[in-house]
Amino acid sequence: MIFDEAVKTETFIQFIETLRQGNGNRHLNVFLDNLAVHRTTEVKEAYDKNNIQAIYNVPYRYDFNPIELVFSQVKRVFRKAKLNAFINDKPFDYKAEIHKAFSAVSKQTVANCIRHSTEIITKINSN
Repeated sequence: MIFDEAVKTETFIQFIETLRQGNGNRHLNVFLDNLAVHRTTEVKEAYDKNNIQAIYNVPYRYDFNPIELVFSQVKRVFRKAKLNAFINDKPFDYKAEIHKAFSAVSKQTVANCIRHSTEIITKINSN
C-alpha cells in the first residue's frame, strides 16, 4: 500500500487487516519504526486481533547512522553555496549544486563518519 498523505490510525489498521488477509492464518511478525501511529491503543488491539507480533526498531539516534553525518556535511556545503548565490544575486542551479555538495565529501570523511558512529555504538554496548 502506498499513501499520498500522512497515515492515520484508521488507515494503518486497514493495512494490518489487509496484511492478515493476504497471509492466511499463519503468525506474522512485523518490523516497525517508531512512528506514533504504530503504537496507538487501537493499533495495538488490531495487532492482537489479527495475530500479528509488532517488533519495534530501536529509537532513532542521529549519531548511530553514519549517513546522517555525511548528509549534514552535504547540507552545509549546499547551504553555503545557496547563500553565496543569494548574497551575490547570482542564479542558483539546484541540481548542479547538489551534485557539487556530494562531490565535496571525501572518502576519508565518509570513513570518519562510519568510525564515529561505530565508536558510539561500541561504547554504548560495552556499558
